[in-house]
Amino acid sequence: MVKKIKLDRYDLKILSELKQDGRMTKVKLADAVGLSDTPCSQRQKKLEEKGLIKAYHAQIDYERFVDINYFIVEFAFIDFFPTERSRFLTTIQAMPEVVEIKAVLGEVDYFLTFAAKSVQHYQSLIEALQAKNFTFEYTSHAVSKTVKNEFDVKLLDLLSVLKS
Repeated sequence: MVKKIKLDRYDLKILSELKQDGRMTKVKLADAVGLSDTPCSQRQKKLEEKGLIKAYHAQIDYERFVDINYFIVEFAFIDFFPTERSRFLTTIQAMPEVVEIKAVLGEVDYFLTFAAKSVQHYQSLIEALQAKNFTFEYTSHAVSKTVKNEFDVKLLDLLSVLKS
């Protein structure tokens, strides 16, 4: 279990504001949080140093400049040995088309999200994995539309539910 860091309302407000707009100026952030510039900047720096702010990202709309399709794939290993697991993870982590990997509990072992230019491209990726002699079964789900993602979730709304 990860050691929890105690945050006050100002820290939470800083995180919430930066989650919505990572490019926000320090002056605008301080105004939104209700602190003067220097104390707000110091708090932001401490949140970065503690690893609560891992990075600042741009949310890119790939569909505006490239053909892209997403496939969520359930992988269940038939004979799952630690060496095979390690080899599989090394292989998929090196694939730029694998944009997300989740280890899960239950009947399957992993959920992977693939980005591909077409169904044929996606199928070639699966065939390349099969050619490496991994013993897995898989189920593919083509994504027709993203309805909600992490960027759509307001931090303070989520925390109010998780802390109750």
